[in-house]
Amino acid sequence: MPGLRDGACPGARLSRGYRRLFVSDDLDRLYGEHVWQLCEAGADLATDDFDSTCVFVNLDREPRFRPWQPDSVYDLVDKLRRDLAGQVPVAGHPTGSGTPTRPRCK
Repeated sequence: MPGLRDGACPGARLSRGYRRLFVSDDLDRLYGEHVWQLCEAGADLATDDFDSTCVFVNLDREPRFRPWQPDSVYDLVDKLRRDLAGQVPVAGHPTGSGTPTRPRCK
């Protein structure tokens, strides 16, 4: 399955170097449940290297398990922010403003 390194996720960027990222127990459990559901749907069999597969993939349309375009992820985040306004904290967002910034495609 294509990933970031081979250009299958246009507009996405790879970070250089290492960063320490703290993940809450709740987020870790949520991610684990998401990965479990992907495996139940067959995503682990559809790729040679499941560990490097993108998190946001097509589940309901072809090509199945293909990575989403970055704009699709941002659209989902925008929709969730609107639908859950006031219920989701924005503190700690990388931009410091709580507003996601979309990568600029060249």
